[in-house]
Amino acid sequence: MTMDFFERLSRSVFIVAEIGNNHNGNPDTAKRLIDAAAEAGADAVKFQTFRGTDIVTPKIPSSEYPGWNVTQFTWWHEFLDSIALPYDAHQEVFRYARSAGVVPFSTPTSLESVDLLQSLNVPIYKIASMDVTNIPLLRKVNEVGKPVILSTGMADEQEIDRAVSCFDRNRLAILHCVSDYPLKYCNASLRSIIRLKTKYGRPVGFSDHSLGHDLSVAAVACGARIIEKHITLDRNALEKAEHHVALEPGELKNLVVAIRQIEEALGTDVITLSANEREMRDKSRRSLHINKPLKSGAILTSDDISVLRPADGALPEEFDNFVGKKLNKCKQAWDPLTADDL
Repeated sequence: MTMDFFERLSRSVFIVAEIGNNHNGNPDTAKRLIDAAAEAGADAVKFQTFRGTDIVTPKIPSSEYPGWNVTQFTWWHEFLDSIALPYDAHQEVFRYARSAGVVPFSTPTSLESVDLLQSLNVPIYKIASMDVTNIPLLRKVNEVGKPVILSTGMADEQEIDRAVSCFDRNRLAILHCVSDYPLKYCNASLRSIIRLKTKYGRPVGFSDHSLGHDLSVAAVACGARIIEKHITLDRNALEKAEHHVALEPGELKNLVVAIRQIEEALGTDVITLSANEREMRDKSRRSLHINKPLKSGAILTSDDISVLRPADGALPEEFDNFVGKKLNKCKQAWDPLTADDL
């Protein structure tokens, strides 16, 4: 998959529908989200593989992280367990994704979750922004030998350097990410995509937490080869998770269409003319014309020659080559002037 994945990135932007935990722990909801991603034309669906205590200690109270309606839980890890995709549901859900025609992969959050994903032969591993400094996890993922997508939210360049050094670069892609939920345009810093690509020489993408898709399209124009975007069946869902920063199915489809259009518009860095331009050039370009009647033998002056449409005479850049030369035939006003006339 390593070469296949990076060859795929070279051909087209890899669009990842981030299901994350917006299934709220329900495999059937996960399947509905997979269907929505496939219908929209996404290339892949991404999950998060965790248990509560993979992320926080059992001593963290549910009130530690404000903004979440977790009053029914005493501890934060209990809430996390309630929205996690069960370990024993991964195989079923991943198999369903493959049958739907999208690539399933996930973000491991512990050494044990890496082992689970490896047993399922996932083709790609994603490193979450929160784990950029989790060196034991990064090393474990590198040992698997699969392509890795490293997210860089909350990380400075020194931390990114250290994380990148944990991986075989030939298997690494890097995501520019700003860990704001939702992301405001003024904080997007899309030029970081260019910086990451230049510094590390690897494919770069964008993990977009904004509410629309404008930033994703702009990121592609900046060179992003991977776009990751959260999806939900209902952004206003009362269930806890990350619904509030996700696209609904119709919006995801619009995102995919917009990205494919900007890809087509970007084209290549080889300067060429379209068929329409070639036709337009013959009508729009100017050429040399005689602007008054002249007899054979007349010596041309700069005042005798005008540069006008259509392009049926000598090229304008040849103007100086005609001044001072003798005509070998009579010319009427507005006749094209060519080398055969001298």
